[in-house]
Amino acid sequence: MARLAEVSTSTASLVFSGKGPVADATRTRVLAAAESLGYGGPDPVAASLRTGRSGVVAVIFDSSIQETLHDPYQVLVLDGAASVFDELGLGMLIIGRVRDESERALAQLSAAPIDAAMFFSCGQGRRSVVDSLAARQIPLVGLGAPRDPRIVQCDIDSRVAMRLVAEHVAGLGHQRVGEVTLPDLQAPHTAARHAALVDVFGSDLVTAEATLSGVESGEQAARALLADPVHRPTAILAHSDLLAVGVMQAAESLGLRVPEDLSVTGFDGVDLPWWPTPLTTVAQPGSDKGARAARLVRDGLAGEPGRDVVLQAHLVVGATTAPPAV
Repeated sequence: MARLAEVSTSTASLVFSGKGPVADATRTRVLAAAESLGYGGPDPVAASLRTGRSGVVAVIFDSSIQETLHDPYQVLVLDGAASVFDELGLGMLIIGRVRDESERALAQLSAAPIDAAMFFSCGQGRRSVVDSLAARQIPLVGLGAPRDPRIVQCDIDSRVAMRLVAEHVAGLGHQRVGEVTLPDLQAPHTAARHAALVDVFGSDLVTAEATLSGVESGEQAARALLADPVHRPTAILAHSDLLAVGVMQAAESLGLRVPEDLSVTGFDGVDLPWWPTPLTTVAQPGSDKGARAARLVRDGLAGEPGRDVVLQAHLVVGATTAPPAV
C-alpha cells in the first residue's frame, strides 16, 4: 500500500494513526491506495500486542445495557467516567447482564483486548468474573461492589447516607415505616441501606424487594406494602429515586396523598423534571463518582498503588415528607 501511494511505510502509518503531520495531498494519495487494495487500516489487536495497550476499559453492569441507559443515576455516573476517559484518550467496552449471563460475559471479557475494568452497579457474587480479570493483572475499579481486595473502590458509605433520610423520617414522628429495596438484598449497597433503616426503625420495618430499579417495579413493590389499609405504613423509604416515584404512583392510584397520607423518600438525588413534586432524597455525587473512579483507572494504568475513595452524600428535603396524619 505504501509502495502504491509512493510514500514511505512510516508516512503511511502516520496517516492511519493521526499521530503526526502529513500533507493533505499525501494523505489523500495514501487513503486512495488503501481503498483500491481494500485495506481498512492497521489491525487494532496486533497494535495492542505491539504496544501492550488497547486503549479500552471494560465497563461492567449487572443489568442490561438498556436498563442502565434508562436509569438517570447510572447515566450520570457513566457520563462522569466518560469525561475523564475522553481526556485520557480511552474508549469504553460496555458489558451488561453479568448477573444473568456470567458465562457470556466471561467469554466477551476473555476475548477483549482491554487495559482495565470498572464495575458499575454490580452485586457481590461475581467471583468468576473478578478472578478472570485479576489473572490478566489489569487495574480493577469498583463503585462499591464487588468487594474484593483486588478491586479499588470509589463509593459513598451507603449505611451512613441512608441513615440521614431515616433519621429525618423518624424525626417527623413516623413509626410504621416500610422500605422498597433494590433487587438483590445481599448486594453491598442494598444490604447497607437496609441495615441503616433497621438501625433506626428496628424490627418493625416492613420490606418489599423490587424486581428492577425502575418506576414500574417500585409501584409493584409499594402496592404490596400498602395493601392492608389498617396496618399500612405512614412512610416508605425507597432505595432509589425511580423506585420512590413508583411508590408515589402506587399511593396516588390508591387515593393516598403524598405527603399528607404517606411520606416517601428516595435515594440518589437525580434530576426528575418530569415529576412535579420535589422529592426528599439522599443526593450522592454521581458525576463526580464516575470521574473519580475513572481517575483510579488512570492511576492504576500508571502503576500507582490504588487507594479506596469515599465520597460524601447529603440529605435533600423536598415536598414528599411530613409528620404522619393523626
